[in-house]
Amino acid sequence: MERTLSFSTRRWALAVAALLLSLAPPSQAEQHAVVVCPAEWQPLLGEWLALRRTPWRRVTVLAPADTAEAMASVLVKAAGNPPPRWIVLIGDCPADGPADPARNCPTWTRPAPCGQKWGGQAELVTDHPYTRLWPNAGHVAIARLPVDSPEELQSYLARVVAYERRSVARHEDHRLTVVASPGRFSPLVDRIIESTAASMLAGLTPPECGLHLTYADWRSVYCPFPPLATDAVRRGLQTRSLAWLYLGHGRRDELDRLRTPLGSAVLLDRRSTTLLRGVEAPTLAALVACDAGAFDGPDDCLAEDLIRQPGGPLAALASSRVCMPYGNSVLGLELLDELFRGGATIGECVAAAKHRITSAAEPEQDTSSSTAVLRKTLERIAAGFVAEESARQQERQEHVELYNLLGDPMLTIRRPEAIELAVAKLAADGRSIRIEGASPLAGRCRVSVRPPRGSVALRSGREELRLDSDSRDRFNKTYAAANRLAISEGEVDTPAGVFAIDLPIAEAVEGPLVAVAVVAGENGLAAGSIEVER
Repeated sequence: MERTLSFSTRRWALAVAALLLSLAPPSQAEQHAVVVCPAEWQPLLGEWLALRRTPWRRVTVLAPADTAEAMASVLVKAAGNPPPRWIVLIGDCPADGPADPARNCPTWTRPAPCGQKWGGQAELVTDHPYTRLWPNAGHVAIARLPVDSPEELQSYLARVVAYERRSVARHEDHRLTVVASPGRFSPLVDRIIESTAASMLAGLTPPECGLHLTYADWRSVYCPFPPLATDAVRRGLQTRSLAWLYLGHGRRDELDRLRTPLGSAVLLDRRSTTLLRGVEAPTLAALVACDAGAFDGPDDCLAEDLIRQPGGPLAALASSRVCMPYGNSVLGLELLDELFRGGATIGECVAAAKHRITSAAEPEQDTSSSTAVLRKTLERIAAGFVAEESARQQERQEHVELYNLLGDPMLTIRRPEAIELAVAKLAADGRSIRIEGASPLAGRCRVSVRPPRGSVALRSGREELRLDSDSRDRFNKTYAAANRLAISEGEVDTPAGVFAIDLPIAEAVEGPLVAVAVVAGENGLAAGSIEVER
């Protein structure tokens, strides 16, 4: 019936939809945040505290204790009612011995039996136990600002305030940047990991969200020219986006290397993070890799370096010790789902994802969702390697404690408002597509048409590698084309309300197509997608 509606009727319906979208009120209830900060640094919190304190959010500021147990006692006594939704720990932790309350916040150590089986240390460090001090508090979000000086604290908080006050959006704000490296465990395990990662990216990333992929295998179409791999990875960290996600091997001070028959290049290390000096950066960097978040060492880890850079991400989620493929996969799955569909802040999304990975292997709610289907598939695959659910549960719980969030847990996640697309219809001659929709925001509307994302094929048939300029040009051209799926796109300025645009199609295209519209304006971002009618 929808196809028989007149153009004027469709425009009226779209206008009503835009009005309703713009009038939807946010859901707000009384909330509480606890900030633990060395006493001498507390005067530096002024502008940031003014931002975080609202009519519906109370913020309590405390001085740290010298041990985690003493700190826990202070938190319970001071938190009051309601229990905190966020805990912010300001200050690094000592490599050993008690913390110095003048500059440190203590952390916890816990046994790491699963990691030890994989060659890791017997203990891990974690801030997670602080969230369990209130049994009935729900999901308590916690994060640490691992700063070593008042100057570092002041610089970081200034970046947070600038981010939260930024109103002008860009189309790239709703983008996910993914960097991955081969597992090199065994051919079978590697294929399973790659297949799982590809299914996660295709199944959980909304059609209207941009996706940029780099895969550190020189045979892949998603691989940049190997000698320039570090530059390609760093560019992703200097581009505004929702999140920058790394999946692969890592160490305290660097990520994996792109290995080729002609040599290797590191993807990212502490030295290359010092070049992150622009003003554009992802909101969150998630390093799903061993040791990259070992914030208790005598030297800073990679995750600490990332969030301290003037042009680095504002938050980083990373593991403090050796982590494992199954636990990483479950955490990555739940985190992606939360980032796109979960809570309003980074901390709430991480807390909810951690809660969900400790739940039953067969999620009971919303069993038809992409996340539930992928989770069930992942659990069935894992059962082929570890049959006992109790053993898998132990690994999942260990990953809850392994992964710590560094940065401000109250960072707002800038998800787009919804654009209602009423029709995207291919012309009879197949040479153009008309797209009609309603946006709740005014701004620059970018419309594109592309095939459905489908499963990402990480590997390809490239068999030859040379390091000359011709090879560089071919690599870069293939890499760019793999990440550019649109067969047609265009932009138009649009007011809030109804818009329409005709996109030319260079040649006839077989198979299904998806139309995507993203509006970036002075008051935020809006996005939507629809299947193209033929």
